[in-house]
Amino acid sequence: MASRADVDPPGQVAAIDTGFRGLRKVYRESGLLPFTAFFACMQLSVAIASPYFALYMLRDLEFSYLAFMFNTAASVCIQFLTLNRWGRLSDLFGNRLILATTGFIIPLMPVLWVFSTHYVYLLIVQAISGLAWAGFTLSAGNMVYDLTPRDRRVTLMAVHGVIAASGTFIGALIGAWLGTHLPNEVSFSGEVFTWLTPLYGVFIISGVARLITVCGFIRRLQEVRRVRPMSRSGLIFRVTRVAPLSGLIFEVVGQGDRNDGPPQK
Repeated sequence: MASRADVDPPGQVAAIDTGFRGLRKVYRESGLLPFTAFFACMQLSVAIASPYFALYMLRDLEFSYLAFMFNTAASVCIQFLTLNRWGRLSDLFGNRLILATTGFIIPLMPVLWVFSTHYVYLLIVQAISGLAWAGFTLSAGNMVYDLTPRDRRVTLMAVHGVIAASGTFIGALIGAWLGTHLPNEVSFSGEVFTWLTPLYGVFIISGVARLITVCGFIRRLQEVRRVRPMSRSGLIFRVTRVAPLSGLIFEVVGQGDRNDGPPQK
């Protein structure tokens, strides 16, 4: 029977053993700092709205628990069905391309909830959301492993997790405050629009915050492996393999292909 020393990889296992200055230096040298800032800001932006979709469905839309369960399961099922394909594409084309592609789809997800309360429509929104989140979550996790040196991985991943969790906490607080202070009516060009719920404002603000985060950080992320070049629309087609769904997403992500610079290699 092999001993633990023979099984475990070499390196430090203590969470923090370098002091604040040493840890900051290692963190910067690893290249993880820009990605952690991006991921934490995205977690903050997402958390503005994510805790309140259940409240919206059960309170405002008056879904039954069965309807709520199927709506939630739609996203989870799509994630399960597409994770394997996202993983293969990550190996071929890198994590940065997937983060950039899904990063421009994710801001649309909360905003789409504002346009209709039809149950089938919301199922489709959840399916697209599951597709995008499967790629984003997988590539974000892979990116952390790519950017952290093996001998400091435990320490850096712990700090990364704490910062990301702090972003989630702050975002949820912002969403709670917005949900209790936003009005039910919006005046625009002399017209008054009455919303079903103030949560619509929370969803829109969350979507805008996600878009600002992606536009502000995605260019700073670098691919650390040699990968094959691929366009965003081509990546989406390889994931879906379904022409109608691909067409819906091409218009969202295809416009950014020309402005995102050359692919990383």
